[in-house]
Amino acid sequence: MNIVSIIIIIFGILQIILFFKIWGMTNNVYSIKNMIESYLKKELKQKNQCESIQKKSPAPNLATNERRWHNEVTEDEIGKAKSIIPHLDKGEVIIKLIKNNKIIVYNENDLYELADEEYKMIYY
Repeated sequence: MNIVSIIIIIFGILQIILFFKIWGMTNNVYSIKNMIESYLKKELKQKNQCESIQKKSPAPNLATNERRWHNEVTEDEIGKAKSIIPHLDKGEVIIKLIKNNKIIVYNENDLYELADEEYKMIYY
């Protein structure tokens, strides 16, 4: 055997190895595609939940710094929340968690975190 036939055999073996590596990469592309699709579905679901929260509870008008009670607040809730109002920072709202009947202060930009919770806006 001469040197040319040895080089041809080596290149043939390398091409076979390359074929199987490319074949394996196509499987990786399929799994990466599935991961990206599931991530995008999760992001879309989270975005839809945020939009439903914004529709459910109007955001405060920060341009005018106008704060007010929500229109469905009871006198009992006003009594509980009045002591908190002087301590509110800009961008914070008072909400009531329906599940455990707790009144808490929450940052208005973080309300998306309560997407799975049912809550009622008290003061914004």
